[in-house]
Amino acid sequence: MSDEWGGARLGAGRPKGSKSQSTLMKEKALEDAHGDARRAFAKIIEWGDDEALDISFRFMCYREVLDRVWGRAPQAVRLEGNLDIATTVRVYLPNNGRENNQTPSGATGDFSE
Repeated sequence: MSDEWGGARLGAGRPKGSKSQSTLMKEKALEDAHGDARRAFAKIIEWGDDEALDISFRFMCYREVLDRVWGRAPQAVRLEGNLDIATTVRVYLPNNGRENNQTPSGATGDFSE
């Protein structure tokens, strides 16, 4: 039989380590998005530095920059009052050869269905 049909061929296929077309497209889209974000970030900083603008607007620009760079400060949530929450937890265990009315050793509670 001849070796002309099927099997690996020297030099065939995409070279090892090269990126697929879809990977290249994803990287380009991500690069474009990062470029847009950098331009927007630079514009906000430019507005913050512009002394001709209202001080409250400039302050808002700087606050946005700080929120993006360091993240927003955590906000405490305080809950007062009585909570009446009834919770039922039902645990289903595999039978493992036991009869339905037998509980696993050491287990407590109602295992009936």
